[in-house]
Amino acid sequence: MLVKPITTGGAVPGERLFFSGVDIPGLLFVREFDLNVHADRRPYLQTILSAGEQERANSIASRKFADLFVLRRGIVRETIGDAMGIEAARLDISRTRYGKPFVNGIGSEKSLVGNGPCRFSVSHKGQSLIIAVALREVGVDMETMDGKTERIAHIASSKDEQVALSLLAVNKRRSGFLKAWVQKEAISKNRGLGMAFDFGSTSVPVSPVEADEDYILGFPGCLERIRVVFRARTSSMAALAITI
Repeated sequence: MLVKPITTGGAVPGERLFFSGVDIPGLLFVREFDLNVHADRRPYLQTILSAGEQERANSIASRKFADLFVLRRGIVRETIGDAMGIEAARLDISRTRYGKPFVNGIGSEKSLVGNGPCRFSVSHKGQSLIIAVALREVGVDMETMDGKTERIAHIASSKDEQVALSLLAVNKRRSGFLKAWVQKEAISKNRGLGMAFDFGSTSVPVSPVEADEDYILGFPGCLERIRVVFRARTSSMAALAITI
């Protein structure tokens, strides 16, 4: 099934949506949200959260971070509910042992996902939120250009990537590393492994962050392959990984 992705609500006014115009079999849509636009909807969005989500929101000491939690979880529920033809408050969203979110149950017959499961992935940075919904396993990740690298550099780069990074101009290496990292995060989310993914043994393209990427990745002993798409704009970057 080939569905043209629906992209809405650019997180950065005046800049292109990350995956606008990208046609990927099995991808239903990618949506971006600027949470500032939704701030006044917080009271309503809290009402559609699960009891567990509301309890967690109430336990967050910082009002700022509690509000962000409610906005993110509420918008995710609305988005997935729309795709499945189910009321947002009725969604039963769980997580695997590695943190990959999934919905217990199937969509309504006339929904975007049909009477099957809904695969989705979420990433957020500050006031920006991106959600990918697909008929196949999917992972999406987003990073700002000024993202921290020190915490992850020692586990994230393969030997090939370290060589490629060393060949970049000095002022391009940090963004080059972040570019590789965001691709690997999307791949890890696709595979449902989180930080259990072996980042150091997987190599992805390392090049100036301005260059778009679109390639197929396979894994030893695994029949499934993953299509990875990378896009960047002035202040942020994102990668999408979907099983083909």
